[in-house]
Amino acid sequence: MDERAESLAATIKAKRKKVKLTQRELAERADLSIATIRALEQGLRTGSVGTLQAVAHALDVTIADLLAKAKALPGDSPDSGIVAIRRVLTSVDDLLDDVVETDEPVSLRATSRDSTYAWGAYWGGRYEELSALLAQAMLRARAAEHASPTKDREAVADKLAQLYQVASCTLVHLGHPDTAWLAWDRAKQAAKRGSDPLRVSALQGSASWLLLTEGRYEDAVKVATKTAEKIEVGGKASLPQLSVYGNLMLSAATATGRNVKLRTRAAKADDYLKEARAVAERTGERNDYESAFGRQQVIMQTTDVQVVTEQYTKALRTARGMPRDAGLPLAARSRHLTDVALSLARLGRDDHASNTVLSIAASAPAWIEHQTLYKHVVGELDARLMRSPLHELAQKIGANGEEL
Repeated sequence: MDERAESLAATIKAKRKKVKLTQRELAERADLSIATIRALEQGLRTGSVGTLQAVAHALDVTIADLLAKAKALPGDSPDSGIVAIRRVLTSVDDLLDDVVETDEPVSLRATSRDSTYAWGAYWGGRYEELSALLAQAMLRARAAEHASPTKDREAVADKLAQLYQVASCTLVHLGHPDTAWLAWDRAKQAAKRGSDPLRVSALQGSASWLLLTEGRYEDAVKVATKTAEKIEVGGKASLPQLSVYGNLMLSAATATGRNVKLRTRAAKADDYLKEARAVAERTGERNDYESAFGRQQVIMQTTDVQVVTEQYTKALRTARGMPRDAGLPLAARSRHLTDVALSLARLGRDDHASNTVLSIAASAPAWIEHQTLYKHVVGELDARLMRSPLHELAQKIGANGEEL
């Protein structure tokens, strides 16, 4: 039994006993065979992503709880970090209808600049940096909304919605799902005060992703598909409409692929992917509402679905279709390469998988610190190869239980 499998086995067993379930009861809840549960608890296998997500959902925990601990980021200053973000999101100013005050200049231009920088940091995987600046950025944006002339107020509300949304997405990566939902709700409220109804539809895509991270796959699909039904995609549809619709189809596909309770999950997910692929042919490569969409995103998410449905050979074949000069943001590209590394590892191509995870570490050192799947792949490879520099990487990010 390798160290990674042993740790996972002990965690699953402890959490199962904590909620007073037998192995058979856990298997039934997760819609898995009892043989699979026994193999996991005996350390005989580490399980696919879909299997681990099913177990996590059945135990009412996240997959991160099974594989790793999220890092707390209190921040060096009381005005930054997770505590400060939560304080802004639960401000008593809103309860008392008080105007937010700030000593810093506030305007539509400043709020737009804050939003652009925050999303750049997010897609660059710089979550710790974001945790330090988001609280003050949200405060400035709220003050700007109150102080702006009527003609600018809707535009400022839209930028505030963007800041709340990036806060929500960041909080998921940092292991604070409840606060992430609070930020998402704030984003939706701000978006409704804005002038663009499509912003609200795009936010529903974020909600679908939040549900997916909690293992609520059927709900994630429902939110994505019901929202997509309300978007015009006929001949008169705008490119932003098509882009949002396409991303909602991708959200439905990735959630469906993870739903191990659905026997036809691979085929059903493929239906959504085909729809997204057809839309991508019409849009080309786009970036609307802080989310990329186009052929490259379809390739990335198709690879993801094939990985979670354990079609590793297909996943590698699909990934080869990604253009070498693909314009994916750093975080998206790193996530895609993690899927590639996992596929290589599961097919026994450990050397290639090792090279892939090392290349990710070199290009996205901040991103890997908060990525459960990436750490899982590194830990799995390290247990089999035990060589430098892979072993040094595993120690550095705590992927082998020996954090430096």
